[in-house]
Amino acid sequence: MHVNIERTFATVARNLGLTDFSSYTNSWVEWAYEAEKLIGSRDTFIQKEASYTPDGNKATGTITFTENAEKGESIIINGVELFFQEVRDMTWNTPAPQSIGRAGAPNEIAIGGTMLTSMDYGYGGSAFRGLIQTLTGREKNTKTIAYSNFEENGVPLSGVSIGTGVDPNAAIFHYPEALGGADYNVTETTSDVEILTNGDFAYNPSSDSSWNLAAGYSWNAAGHIDCNPYLYAHLTQFSPLIIAHKTYRVKFTISNWVSGDLTVYIVANGEYYGSRLVQNMGDGIYSYAISANQPRDLLAGRDGSSLTLDDPTSANSTSWFHSSGSSLRFSRQTSAGVIDCDIDNISLKEITSVELNITAKEEGIMGNNFTIESKVKKATVSANTLTGGKGKYSNQQIILPENNVKLLGVRVGTNATTDKHTEIRRGAGTHRSRVGKDTNDSRQRAFRYYVNGNRLNIQHDSLDEITIVYLAYPVDMRGFPMIKEGHETAVAQYIMWQTKLIEFYNGKLPQYITKELEKRWYFLCGKTRGDDSMPTSEELKQIGNMWNTLLPVKSGNGLINF
Repeated sequence: MHVNIERTFATVARNLGLTDFSSYTNSWVEWAYEAEKLIGSRDTFIQKEASYTPDGNKATGTITFTENAEKGESIIINGVELFFQEVRDMTWNTPAPQSIGRAGAPNEIAIGGTMLTSMDYGYGGSAFRGLIQTLTGREKNTKTIAYSNFEENGVPLSGVSIGTGVDPNAAIFHYPEALGGADYNVTETTSDVEILTNGDFAYNPSSDSSWNLAAGYSWNAAGHIDCNPYLYAHLTQFSPLIIAHKTYRVKFTISNWVSGDLTVYIVANGEYYGSRLVQNMGDGIYSYAISANQPRDLLAGRDGSSLTLDDPTSANSTSWFHSSGSSLRFSRQTSAGVIDCDIDNISLKEITSVELNITAKEEGIMGNNFTIESKVKKATVSANTLTGGKGKYSNQQIILPENNVKLLGVRVGTNATTDKHTEIRRGAGTHRSRVGKDTNDSRQRAFRYYVNGNRLNIQHDSLDEITIVYLAYPVDMRGFPMIKEGHETAVAQYIMWQTKLIEFYNGKLPQYITKELEKRWYFLCGKTRGDDSMPTSEELKQIGNMWNTLLPVKSGNGLINF
């Protein structure tokens, strides 16, 4: 385990009576590095790998939600813990107070009615921000779409609008160093199972009654539904399998639009839910989220807000919304204007997961230090850190990592080439400082390398990938060194000694004080090194088990069993 260097700096500042040590930071970082090298005990440094390609690559990672988060659950992004909080006790459309537990603090996320609204919407009114708002600083508004895929088969989705305002209380502005090293967006995964029947109207729906076409709706030979309905006339599919507390996405295509607006909504048990006018309609693909787990109606419309299915008599029901009690409807619900358009390709699929995608801003291996963690029961992380970050290899050179202590080996290529990606340089004299793996010794010579300062030079310019294996000083996402847990006191002592040495050199401090600091540093250095070399209690137990296993066990007749 390694800890952030700030813990050690705080100890030094306290012992030296400093309230502002910002001017000392650069020197203290250097001395902390020196102290760790001098301790030089087991696990002070770590073995790492870093890969380089001609184009480089940004590190990425995901947090995947399969259900909505619950109150008090959290995710940790690069050391910043963000809590999900309910705001149902707040007055509707009243800004949330900036206090813990009310989804108003910078490190809090409002729990919406669906996974999507929690990620990229929040809970009603502009005061409550979703996860993407707090990570980007984007102001939450009702015209923020709840997903980031704005195209369908290369055709732009209609009605997409992204909030451009800034929320100054978002977490990104309170923790810029920790959160500012990555970009964030939200995507969703939907099931392959289509819930609706004959949603593409490939055949006349009247032939199997899959759809009910009220007056003003008609099927044409092109496989569209002509919409010229009377007021409140419906295009309806009865009994689609929609279950409470699930989230769905409904999509449809409008073409040949002339005038008018449609309304899309759900009917269940004779009640209308989430009704919203699709305003300013035109040709294009329309998409809305549908959910049945929110006690308050969230309107759905072309602006991308959520269409919510809600049972006012049984908010906790898990089965009232099912095929026998629900229907999906399109209708003309306003007296103003006449609807004249075609509707086609109506689809309804369950949203099985919502992903928060995290991408390091900069190419290279530093992005792989960005940590992610989930304390949400129904959410998983792709890995403990972002992965896949690769530096650039160009001009037969790579720049070694700043935290490189010692180069251990180099390998080239990928498994798709003859230069296997599994071979660290050979230790034999004939192959020292050569990389790759091939039976042809001349080919080995073609991959010689040498180190010049902070650069690794390989005498080849057509390699698809280079990976180095090196002993590294652990660093955080900001590039600051990390101290091995248990070394804090010794490292702090070294920093204090070096700090006071400067005062001694300038005649401001008697030598005996620096000698006392030096004496204690050497004592703590040796003690820390010794503590690290001692086996842990678990290791001692394993050693004991091995010794006991090696002892012969005698049988009842005095013979030895092997």
